[in-house]
Amino acid sequence: MLKALLKKQFLETTAFVYQSGKEGKNRSVGVIVAYVFLLLYAVVVIGAMFFLVAQTLCEPLLMSGLKWLYFALMGLLATLLGIIGSAFMAYSGLYEAKDNELLLSMPIPPAKLLFVRILWLYITCLLFELLVLAPAGIVYIMDGEATIVWAAVFVMIALLLPFLALSLSCILGLVIAFFATRIRNKSLITVVLTLAFLGLYFYGYSQVGNLLNLLLKNAQAVADTVKGVLYPVYLLGMASTGDFVALIAVAGIVIGCFAIMYLVLSKSFVSLLTKKRGAVKKAYIRRDMKQGTVSGALFRKEVKRFFGCPVYLLNGGLGVVFLAVALVALLVKWNWLKETLGQMLPGMEGMLSLIVCLAICLLTSMDCVSAPSISLEGKNIWVLQSLPVRSSDVFKAKLKLHLVVNAVPAMICFAVACLFLQQGIVLSLLEAFFIVGFVLLCGLSGLALNLLSPNLTWTNESIPVKQGASVVISMFGSWGVLIGFAILYILLGSFVGTVWFLIFGLIIIWAVNGGLWYFLCTKGNSIWNNL
Repeated sequence: MLKALLKKQFLETTAFVYQSGKEGKNRSVGVIVAYVFLLLYAVVVIGAMFFLVAQTLCEPLLMSGLKWLYFALMGLLATLLGIIGSAFMAYSGLYEAKDNELLLSMPIPPAKLLFVRILWLYITCLLFELLVLAPAGIVYIMDGEATIVWAAVFVMIALLLPFLALSLSCILGLVIAFFATRIRNKSLITVVLTLAFLGLYFYGYSQVGNLLNLLLKNAQAVADTVKGVLYPVYLLGMASTGDFVALIAVAGIVIGCFAIMYLVLSKSFVSLLTKKRGAVKKAYIRRDMKQGTVSGALFRKEVKRFFGCPVYLLNGGLGVVFLAVALVALLVKWNWLKETLGQMLPGMEGMLSLIVCLAICLLTSMDCVSAPSISLEGKNIWVLQSLPVRSSDVFKAKLKLHLVVNAVPAMICFAVACLFLQQGIVLSLLEAFFIVGFVLLCGLSGLALNLLSPNLTWTNESIPVKQGASVVISMFGSWGVLIGFAILYILLGSFVGTVWFLIFGLIIIWAVNGGLWYFLCTKGNSIWNNL
C-alpha cells in the first residue's frame, strides 16, 4: 500500500512533464525534452547565483580561520530557501489536495497518507536546499582542504537540514489550515501575507551585496554574535567542518523538531481534513429577483474563482502589485528614474516614452489570468459545456477578467506617466492602444494555448496555475514579443520615428489578435465541445 501511494504521489507531481492534461496521453519526446530543459535552466541559474555568493564568502572566511562561519551561513541560506520553496506547498499539499476525501474513504490508514505527503515535502525541501549546499560544497573543494571524512559529514548535513525546513513549513501549513476552517474568505488573507513575505524577500535580496560586504568587514564580530545568540547555527557550522560532537547535537535538534512537528500533525491531520469550512451567517432578506445576462453570469463566475483561489489570485495578480509599485515610483522618484535611464541609454532620451510603455507591458505580462482558466474548470468542465451558452461567451468572460485585472491598472499607471512625460496627444493615444492591444494579445494567446493543451485531471490548483504549459509559453512568449519590438525600434526607430513605429506595431498586434479570436470562434469551438 505504501509503495502504491508513493508511486501515485510521484506520478501526480511529475505528470505535467510527460503527460497531456487534455487526454491523459503521453507527450512527445520533443515536448518532454523542452520541459526538462526549462527545469535544468532554472536549476543552473539559481545554482549559479548561490555559487557566486559562496565564492564571495569562502576564501576570506577561510583565511580568517572562520571556516565554520562559512558553512553556518550557507546552511542558514539553504534552510531559508527550503522554507520558501516548500512553505507554499505544505498547506496545499497536505490539506487542499482534491483526492484527500477519496483516499480517506478507502481502507488506507491516515498515518500512511500523512507519511507519504510528508516524505514528498521532504524531497522538495531537499531539492531546494541542494541548490545552495551543492555550490557551497563545490566552492569549498576548490578553495579549502576537502577530505573524504568531510565529504561524508557534509552529505549527512545535507540530508538532515531539510527536516528543519520541513518542520517549520508544516507548522506554518498547520496554522493556515487551522484558521482556514474558521474564516469565510481565506484567499485575500493568504495573498496579503504572501505579498508581505515576498516584499521582505525582495528587499533582502536587493541588500545582499551590502550585507556581504558588511559581513566580511566585521567577520569576527559576526562570529562572536552567532556563538552567543544563535548557538545552534554555530553547531551547524562546526558539524559541517567535521566535528562529530556538533554533528550529533545538530542531528538531535533537527530530528527532535521534526518528531514534535510530526506528532502534532498526526493528532490533527484527519480532523482538519474533514472539518467544514467556517462561513459568516447572513439573515435572508427578501428582494425582487432580477434577471441578469449570460455574459454577466459567466463573468461573475470567473471573478469568484479568481478571488476564491489563493494561488490563482497571487499568480494572476502579481503584476498588478508591481504596477502599483511602479506608480509610486513614478510619483516619488521620477527625476531619479529619468536620470538613471539617461545614463543607461546615453543619446537615446527619445526612447524614454517607449521604454515606459514597454515596461508597463512587461509588468502586465506577469499576470497569466487567462492561460490557466480552462484548466481550472477541471473535471467540472461538463457543467459549462451542458449549459445553453456559446463557447465564445465562455471565452469572452475569461478574456474580460484578464482585461479588467491587467488593462485597468496599466492604463492608470500610464496616465500618470503621461503627466510626467509631457508628450503629444497622438503619441500618448498610440501607446495606450499598444498597451491595451498587448494585454489582449497575452489574454488571447494564453486562452488559445490552454485550449490546445488543458490539464483537466489536476488534484491541486497550483498544478495548472504554476506548472501549466500554457502559462509558461504565454509568459515567455510575451517577453519575446517585447524584446522583438525593442530590437526593431533600435534598428529602425531612427529611420521611421516613434509614431510610425507604433502604428506599425499596432497593425501587427491587432492583426494577430483578430486571428487568435477567429481561431477561438471557429476551430476553438469544436475543441471546446470535445474537451
